[in-house]
Amino acid sequence: MSKLPIDFSRSRNKTYLRPKYKKPPQEAKDRAENNRLDNEILRVYTDASGMLGPGLFGLAACYVGQGDVTVKTKKLYDATQKKSVSDAELESVIFALNELPVIIGKRSIRPSQVFIYNDQDRLRNYMSSESFSEKETPLKHIQQSRQKCEHICPDVSLSIDYITKQDRKFNPHYAAAHNGSRNVLKAKR
Repeated sequence: MSKLPIDFSRSRNKTYLRPKYKKPPQEAKDRAENNRLDNEILRVYTDASGMLGPGLFGLAACYVGQGDVTVKTKKLYDATQKKSVSDAELESVIFALNELPVIIGKRSIRPSQVFIYNDQDRLRNYMSSESFSEKETPLKHIQQSRQKCEHICPDVSLSIDYITKQDRKFNPHYAAAHNGSRNVLKAKR
């Protein structure tokens, strides 16, 4: 019985097994690299994950720009209110805004613009309205954190936007925020 030679060159990287529709196109790779190397704009991708039973949530923010990618994570304990994951998504934006002055202070070049992205639908309405109901206290906190951040960094233009499903697809920076929020739940700290 003769043995066939085994080709181990392809076994290290299993991307050849991935279906073509799941492979990121070159355009998405170029966009991610351009975002990372952009000196003028700092992009922040936020996400939250939760364990609804115990009221435990993981918050994450991925700061992208000036050749650097930084992921900050935080656990949020909310045993009394047991917030929904959608409220935790808004809390992740507040977390990103609170960390923003520290991140900007560590940058060698001060960005002229900051875009904060989140996949929460309520952020669409946030940009158009100024008054909020009592149920929308996280949106009030976002507004307060934004004003505080604009006061600390008055020369930086700040924008909070909804990230569409198309923009999330093949976006490694959004995936880093998503994975960070999931992984912080697993950490024992």
